[in-house]
Amino acid sequence: MKFNLTSSSVPLQGETDPETIPDASFEDRADFFLWFKQFWQAIREKGDRLFHIWRTLLLVWECARILILASIVLILLQGILPLLSLHYTKQIIDGVSLIINSPELGGNFNQIRPIVIFCGLAIVGTILCRSLANIVNKIQSLVFTDYIQSKIQSQSVAIALEAYDRSEYYNMLKRACQEAPYRPTQIVNNLVQFSQKAISFFSMAGLLFFFHWSAPFILFLTALPSLATQLVQAEKIYDCQRQLTEVERKSQYINSIVTEDKYAREVRLFNLGSFLLDRYQEIRDKLRQQYIRLNLRTSAKNILSQLISNAIVFGFYIFIVYRTVQGFITLGDLVIYYQALQRGSGALQGMFVSFSKLYEHNLFIHNLFEFLDFKLTIAETENPQKFPQPIQQGIVFNGVCFRYPSSQQETLTDISLSIKPGEKIALVGENGSGKTTLVKLLGRLYDIDRGSITIDGIDLREFPVTALRREISIVFQDYARYHLTVKENIWLGNIDSPLDSDKIIAAARDAGVDELISQLPQGYETILGKRFDGGEELSVGQWQKVALARSFLRDSQLLILDEPNSALDPKAEERVFQQFHQLLEDKAAILISHRLSSVKMADRIYVMEKGRIAESGTHEELMQLGGIYFSLFETQAQYYR
Repeated sequence: MKFNLTSSSVPLQGETDPETIPDASFEDRADFFLWFKQFWQAIREKGDRLFHIWRTLLLVWECARILILASIVLILLQGILPLLSLHYTKQIIDGVSLIINSPELGGNFNQIRPIVIFCGLAIVGTILCRSLANIVNKIQSLVFTDYIQSKIQSQSVAIALEAYDRSEYYNMLKRACQEAPYRPTQIVNNLVQFSQKAISFFSMAGLLFFFHWSAPFILFLTALPSLATQLVQAEKIYDCQRQLTEVERKSQYINSIVTEDKYAREVRLFNLGSFLLDRYQEIRDKLRQQYIRLNLRTSAKNILSQLISNAIVFGFYIFIVYRTVQGFITLGDLVIYYQALQRGSGALQGMFVSFSKLYEHNLFIHNLFEFLDFKLTIAETENPQKFPQPIQQGIVFNGVCFRYPSSQQETLTDISLSIKPGEKIALVGENGSGKTTLVKLLGRLYDIDRGSITIDGIDLREFPVTALRREISIVFQDYARYHLTVKENIWLGNIDSPLDSDKIIAAARDAGVDELISQLPQGYETILGKRFDGGEELSVGQWQKVALARSFLRDSQLLILDEPNSALDPKAEERVFQQFHQLLEDKAAILISHRLSSVKMADRIYVMEKGRIAESGTHEELMQLGGIYFSLFETQAQYYR
């Protein structure tokens, strides 16, 4: 922002309007405060980014303290041992030169043997430290990658379902998953390398200082062009990748359509393969061109900076040779100063490379912490109420209104209904009328916008979320298919119970799937789905029975079945609902169904239309009313006459 000292309210030359002058000064002050606010905000953003390094180190320290301490020791050793090696090399060269040039002194190899041994030990020590450091870094990478992955998974589970209605959440998740496997580890590795190179550089710089006071400063200048180029490159790569995140996700989505089993049938039946492959290639071509252009621009600058740095180093090397020829330093000094120059230049280059990489990783690690810091969870009450055991009065919806965050219109409007203990109600209506949304609100997958939902007169939000959900068992129409054993698929309905409990078999029997399980190759130990070796695939209806068994295992006070019969044949459907009433004789239940023949046995039926309750009553009452329910029932019944 440019700081403009003039204002449109200032009178033109020759005009006199004193009332406009105070306005101009006020606007100037406003411009200044706005500029200062933006400047301060930019400073804070840079500070926040630097803070990410500290947060990363704390995470590493949490999971790998011993490995961090081992790395510190190895850093110090790798910084000191090369200096000792150079020192002994100089002594060996000077000793050999003295023996050759002054034979009258009677010198021999025995005089320099201890120095040779010490030099060899320093070299061996350097090799061992380098190898140990590589081992420590690899172990540390494995440990920390798994630790960060668990952090992402924990955050994903904790985030409210509302996040899945926002495209930005998917962008954040992708960026976090993309950076998590290696960025934090690279930050630690670059800090290790930076520290190691810094020790080596200052050791070599101190040695070169005795040759000439300007040597350390000249070395420092050799790396500045490369450092500036790499820092600018890191910023551009970071900005580019953030801008292209959604495009990357689109390419990955198309890839999933081509490769995953749930799309395989339609892709082949509709001959979509060529179309999808072309679309995928088109997106990847555009992405590749973006990255190639970026890399070409930065590579040219890198080459130029490297040429400048090497020219400076070579010029100083010529100066060392000149001083040797003039007799100011010995041949041993020439060797040690030349090696110190090379190693010092390499160490400084490595130090600045590590710094630039550290800067780059610090930019990208923002993506991880952006996701970990994302706050969108179902709020827990500070003074939680104990969930009723059992429910005495029932569940009451009173004037409930709700709108999905991504929608402009309300999904539910002024919903009022009640569910008494042991009562079975049914929700019917066309797709999009709000039936499933109502169930999601009852399970606090979302929070309502207006109105209230109470259980025994206590607001739903006053109960701990886990306690509330423990008392509700839901089978959604799009139920999950876990590629685990049959036993585990059912057990997931109540993981607090023993895995080998007889209740699992009873739940399977109640859902009408026990006979099928007995025919599987390994019974309850059979893996379902074809994702893993030895797995058995089930039909849609059979999978649905397994999902029902999972819900029956959960010892909850309220059972919700969202289209439980959508994939069942009529015979299986009849059996499910007979068992449904027998099993839930003393429990409340909500049945959502399009098949109105299934809901006749409900104690009360609520007909939903466009997010509102249009009608309510028993089957007989609604048929006598002759309204929406009557029309829907008669439409379906004609196909069975």
